[in-house]
Amino acid sequence: MSIVRVTENPEGRTGSINSIGGNNWNRAFMVQTSVRTDDQVVVATAIDPGGTGGLSAVATLGTRIPRVRERHPTDRFATVRRITPTQRPDSGGTLWDVVVEYSSAAEAIEFGDDPLARPKVVTWGDVATTEEYRWDADGTEVKDTAGAPFEPGLVRDFTRPVATIQLNAATYSPREAHAFYDNVNSKSFGLGGVNIPPGWAKIKSWTGTPTKEADTSFWITRVVLHLKRLVDIAGLPKISGWDQRVESRGFSEIIRNGDDSEVVSIKRPVFKTNADGSLFKDPATGKTEQVGLEQAQDPTALDVSGKAIPGKPPHVLTFRPYPKSDFTGFAWTD
Repeated sequence: MSIVRVTENPEGRTGSINSIGGNNWNRAFMVQTSVRTDDQVVVATAIDPGGTGGLSAVATLGTRIPRVRERHPTDRFATVRRITPTQRPDSGGTLWDVVVEYSSAAEAIEFGDDPLARPKVVTWGDVATTEEYRWDADGTEVKDTAGAPFEPGLVRDFTRPVATIQLNAATYSPREAHAFYDNVNSKSFGLGGVNIPPGWAKIKSWTGTPTKEADTSFWITRVVLHLKRLVDIAGLPKISGWDQRVESRGFSEIIRNGDDSEVVSIKRPVFKTNADGSLFKDPATGKTEQVGLEQAQDPTALDVSGKAIPGKPPHVLTFRPYPKSDFTGFAWTD
């Protein structure tokens, strides 16, 4: 199967507002396939392959056909009740019209009085923060004209996407929920129709409030996810947005002699100077004269083995400050 295009037709929208029985809304879509044998199931769940979704910092999905029980974008009480794909007879079997019907009345019939049958609600927001950065938006290392990093590092504003999921659950375990605080997703997962790639989402909180409606006791659970995109810098491997890179610099180095090794302080040469403090040069040879060694005053670049390499690019280390877990089994994911 192959979906070529999914577009919404704004002129195909209809609806009605009733004094009893709730509101009804219809949205119209057009789906184009490359295979005439694709059936209604393929079309009714189609996703446009070329889009990036409404949240550019998070989404990787294009325009898609809404799912059953998904809420209307502007009427939160109305949910999808029916999806009707119809093949256009004059299209050679590759064009379909899809009508998506929403209703707020049907929700009471569908879910009855059972609060545990209500669908999860996903809302999107953001939080403003700051972060230190060693590479700019073009992938250029942030250094001074002598090739050394700024100390302290430069700081930039950063707007982090936030997803909040509310879901009614029969049980809630604070111990289990708290065990996943600050965990990052190891695998991609769906959230409200948006695909979250591995390494993007971190669980900030997972709370539960005991509630009772009529004869049904349940928990209102609320999960808050902070999202951070992958870091892609030219010449370096991609890493999770929550992982951290740091240059290997220090005041000590490892000296190896065969199988033996020793950690020693990094020394820098001291050269003879003139009375005015300028560097002395031998009149005959024009060369400087080294008179000793002293402790390095600034962190020195180190290679992957821990050896000092003054004046050369240091080895870049990657650290994973947060544990990773598979989120796909959680009830609040798609």
